[in-house]
Amino acid sequence: MATLEERTGGRPAERTRVVRVRNGVRSELPDLLAAEEPLEIRLGGERVAVTMRTPGNDAELAVGFLIGEGIVRASDVAGVTECRSEEGDGGVADVRLRPDARPAAGWQRNFYATSSCGI
Repeated sequence: MATLEERTGGRPAERTRVVRVRNGVRSELPDLLAAEEPLEIRLGGERVAVTMRTPGNDAELAVGFLIGEGIVRASDVAGVTECRSEEGDGGVADVRLRPDARPAAGWQRNFYATSSCGI
């Protein structure tokens, strides 16, 4: 079975050492930090949006975004292809529609969605 990192190409968390101070006592310990990378959401090969996310569940995020924005209906979706971006930072989720399905008219607009602090 493939690990999350192998499936997504990214890591949902990174190990690092942190300094903690509790009751005046300083200690250095390993800890996990949530990772964040960009995800490019495409519809039939055409860029729709770029969003920041913790790697994993990219197909579900892409489909949910398109449904939430009213661009497609769940019943329109035939599948999703996931891959790493050409630049190697983040990933791409390309949603394919059934042959008889069409996206909502006027969906072509530029999205940039972020969940991060500091971009």
